[in-house]
Amino acid sequence: AALVGAVVFRVLDLTAPHAPLPTLEIVLAFVVPFMGYVLAEFLALSGIAAVFITGLLSVHFSHVSMSPHALSAFRQVNATAGFVSESFVFLLLGAAVVFHEHDIDLPLCIISLVACVRRPRPERL
Repeated sequence: AALVGAVVFRVLDLTAPHAPLPTLEIVLAFVVPFMGYVLAEFLALSGIAAVFITGLLSVHFSHVSMSPHALSAFRQVNATAGFVSESFVFLLLGAAVVFHEHDIDLPLCIISLVACVRRPRPERL
């Protein structure tokens, strides 16, 4: 699965002067990890591990394969997507706290609070 990402970035050689396609570079940077996931699922392997490894290779090869303009835009798109994803997760967690019924275990809450307050302090030099 990781080999798929490495081959796509190497074969296309998007930094060539004849092919300045920043939009294509950004799209490929997002699609390649998904291609690794699909291939791993097809082979009955771990899709999550394939996405992780393909993503790591994509990040490594993007610094040498992508044009500076596309790399800058890719970083901005990644930061925006990360912010939106984190916001959505915390929104769902907040909704779960408000709208679901919870059983509160009072002894566990007290032990947790005491453990947080009585945590070991780091030594000062």
